[in-house]
Amino acid sequence: MKTLALAFAAAALLVAGCSTEYQPLESRAPVVREGGYGTRKVVDGVDIWTTGEPPRKYQVLGIINDERLQAPYEMGRYYDDVAAKVKEAGGNGANEVYSDSQITGIVSSSSTTSSGTVSAYGAGNVAFGRYSGSSNTMGWSAAQRHHSARFVVVKYL
Repeated sequence: MKTLALAFAAAALLVAGCSTEYQPLESRAPVVREGGYGTRKVVDGVDIWTTGEPPRKYQVLGIINDERLQAPYEMGRYYDDVAAKVKEAGGNGANEVYSDSQITGIVSSSSTTSSGTVSAYGAGNVAFGRYSGSSNTMGWSAAQRHHSARFVVVKYL
């Protein structure tokens, strides 16, 4: 029963832990640029520029901010969610200008009771953890990561 409750809590956290929001650009005149080079992946007909920018003239339409748990399902939908927002905004592509992830906690499970404390902290790409206490059974622990990204939405001219 305890495992089932933990599974429901984790599922609720996953659903609540994702947002992809578009903010339109406000300026006195259209912002037009011309890129030189970049790398892209095409997702549902939308160019996602993972490095650089489109090697053509384009107009900046706005910004997409994406926040999500870094878990298999959420990250599997990452570029799909961005592509959907680009289409809603009337764009052809998006330049990925920022992407980062951080450890935000530790998720663990055990089939019996135990006593002790767990502490963890991260520095860069390294996590440090410590458990002190006692337990007679085996369980698992995993780092919970949060992913943040920013995209510039573009329309080709």
